[in-house]
Amino acid sequence: MPRNYLDRSLAAPLLLLNFTFYVIVLGIAGWSLDIMIGQVVIGQVAVRTPDLYGNAATPMFVIFTLIACVVGIGSILISSHLANGWGAEHASTVISIATLAWSLLVLAFGVACKEISIGHTNATLKFMEIFVITLAVTHSLYLIVVWKGHERV
Repeated sequence: MPRNYLDRSLAAPLLLLNFTFYVIVLGIAGWSLDIMIGQVVIGQVAVRTPDLYGNAATPMFVIFTLIACVVGIGSILISSHLANGWGAEHASTVISIATLAWSLLVLAFGVACKEISIGHTNATLKFMEIFVITLAVTHSLYLIVVWKGHERV
């Protein structure tokens, strides 16, 4: 049995879980952005409906979440492509792109925490906040597993 077998066996389910979370959050964030853009200007009159819009942190939360999800999905696609040749030359690439995705996700996590502390959000935004927080934890676990796997290669 190879020395990094345990790390590979943990990395694949975490990749699948993270990919599923990223796709769900990307869909909700895209929908939220569409709602916000549709509410900003209708004709020449600015319209704002607080029930759908959220609070003051919502625009930044949605934008940072969209960016983090797109980079995270790219990171997962690169990681899954390079998983077959799990060597030292591939591990450094996987770790660097996973760290970049994680840092953007932590930024979205921070804005989600601020949005939670402000309050006045609807159920969809609360659902997205919960998913971003959960995704930050699972992506952190994935980064730890990949980093430990790189140390053993």
